[in-house]
Order: sequence, then structure tokens, then C-alpha cells
Amino acid sequence: MAQQTADCSDAQLLRSLQGARDVKLTACVIVPGREQIATGTQRSEVLLWPLSPGRPRPLRLGGQQAGAVTCIAASASGGLLATASTDATVAVWRNRIERQQVPVVLKVHFSPVRACDISHDERLLLSASDDKSVKICSLPERKFSASLLGHANWVRSAEFSPSASLIVSGGDDKTVRLWDAEQKSCLRAWHDCGASVTCARFGPGESAVVASSWDSSINIWDVRSHALRQHYGRAHGSSPITQVAFHPSRDLLLSSSADRQLRLWDLRAGRLRSTIIGHDRPVNSCCWDSTGDHFASCDGELVHFWSLPAAPSASSATPPSKVSARGNTQQEPEAESTQLVEPSGNLPEPSARQVLAEARAASQAACSKCGTVHTADAAFCRHCGQK
Repeated sequence: MAQQTADCSDAQLLRSLQGARDVKLTACVIVPGREQIATGTQRSEVLLWPLSPGRPRPLRLGGQQAGAVTCIAASASGGLLATASTDATVAVWRNRIERQQVPVVLKVHFSPVRACDISHDERLLLSASDDKSVKICSLPERKFSASLLGHANWVRSAEFSPSASLIVSGGDDKTVRLWDAEQKSCLRAWHDCGASVTCARFGPGESAVVASSWDSSINIWDVRSHALRQHYGRAHGSSPITQVAFHPSRDLLLSSSADRQLRLWDLRAGRLRSTIIGHDRPVNSCCWDSTGDHFASCDGELVHFWSLPAAPSASSATPPSKVSARGNTQQEPEAESTQLVEPSGNLPEPSARQVLAEARAASQAACSKCGTVHTADAAFCRHCGQK
């Protein structure tokens, strides 16, 4: 497809990528350090698109999984790719030009796998499934390591924190769970979502967690205090939100939806910044690159690659706008459904060790009668039976 551009103040469509018409895209990720976008398809393939000038043809990897790709993840180095599939497997691929590559395929679930992730050091693989479990596998040993049990329904999203010391997951039981990756224990279960959780992600400093849900709401929690920080109700009207992603360095959040739109949220102001229009079908996925200068989105047929201008000065703040890939920008009224519970502020980011320690402390409480330490949500003391 010919390159398209949009002259607008908030986002610019740099190029659109389209495969064969009979290939339906399901997910996308910008591969760190590789100038590539990787997409999954309903035909169990991975398409690796080079972002070089011209009309690049994607490298196809596939044939090792029998079901549709539901999620695709890239390692921090860009050297590994992982794909989750409806055939209950997760495949790990080497990112190299090799058409007949045979990936490592792990089958540790009994039902379709909805999410996968690779730890920063490329030693651990995370997966979440319709079997209500989140599982950790060792990549060097290519085998199962641990199960995280607690969800009461399908788990649709799971991700490592940047340090891999924490894990967040969300699913159809309407809960978002924070896990201690080392101790394999649940530190917190949030019940603030009113419908199935479609996506759960960590912030870049791992001090915040965001989750989107089927009822078009977005919630952001503080990992250290476990408090709800921000809530955006009806963020995309009545349309389900498919994915959310924190900007790597700015107080921005990107969301994609079945309403064919992307929305950019100003977390510092607690409001919608802009609505980005460029898709003619429901948007399945959205993601940032490692610098935050670009982001990608995909629907069933197209991948769009966008650029985001540098942060504007405080004096140049403008009302929310509607950005169209067709070349026009319109001012959009404030989103009345946005509710700010607590502003994000500009606090220094704590270390990963400090976040983990504070999250563990917030998940524990001492019995008022005997002093025994147990989880904060325990109904009874395991030692004396005190409520």
C-alpha cells in the first residue's frame, strides 16, 4: 500500500502495511532495536515487517502452531519473539532471516493461550490461558517452572514488570492480580473493573498498573500502596477496549478499541488528549516503540505505523482533538466520562527493589489478637481464627 501521511498536531501516520487479503491480523508489536513490526495472524503465522523505505514484503514464520495467534511479544533485545495460540501452545522464535525456522513450542496449558511475555533477561516465559492459570516457563531449560492460581475464569492478559520481579494479570473474572514472581504468590487482587479485563500492563517504572475492560473503562493503580489512582469510565463510549499501553517516558496512555479508534490520554491532566482515526475496522492491538517516538496499531487487515511529536510546552496545551489519517484535525470536546481519582504527579520513580518491598508490605496485615502476619484480604487468622 502506498504511504499515507496526516498533517496534524498530535500524531502522524507514516506508513500502512498490508498483507494478503485472505490473511487476518490479530496482534502487533514493534520489535526493539530492529526496525521491525511483528504481527500475528489467524492462520498461525508471524509476519515480520521491515520498516525500510519502499514497499517491504514481510518475512513469514509459521507452521508450528495449529491455532490462531492471540498475542505476540518481543524480548527487550529484539532477538526473541513469542506467540500465544488458540491451540494451547506458546512458540518462541529466533528473530533472524530463516524461513524454515523451527521454534521452541511449549504446551503447558490445557486451553487456548491468550497472552504471553518474555522477561527482560530472556530467561523466563509468561503465559495466560482459558484454563484460568498464569504459568512461568524457563527458556534456557525449555520447561515449565510454576503456576500462578487464583483467577476464577479465563485469563486474557499477563505481563512481567520491567525487572521481572512482579507480574500482573487480568481476565474474565473481572479482577486484576498483582503477583510476586519470586515467591509465586498473589500480592493483591483488584476488583474495580465492572467487566472482563481485556489488557493489563505495567508502567515503565513499574510503580503503576493499568487495565482496560470490556465495558470501555480504564483503571490505573499504584503498585506500592495498591490504591486506585485514576479511573476513566466509558473511555471509548460503549465499545470494548482491546489494549492499553503506557508511554515509555511521558505521562501518556494509548488505548485501542473495537470502535476503530485509538485514543491518547494525558495522565497528568486526567483527561483525553486526542482521538486518532485511521482504521476502518476494529483495532486489535496498539503498542509503543522503546523511545516513545512512534507507535503501531493493527486491525484485521492493516498495520499503521505512527509518529508522535515531542512533548509540547505547558503554555501550548490545547483542548482534546480528533486526529484523522485522512488529513484533517478537529477539536473534540472534553470527555465527560473521564474521572480523575488521584493525579499522577511528577514524583521520582522508586527502584524495582523498593517497589517490590512496598508491594509485599501492603499485601500483609497482622492479626489484632495474636499478631500473626497473613495476607491483608484473609477473612480469618490462620493461627487463632480471629476475623
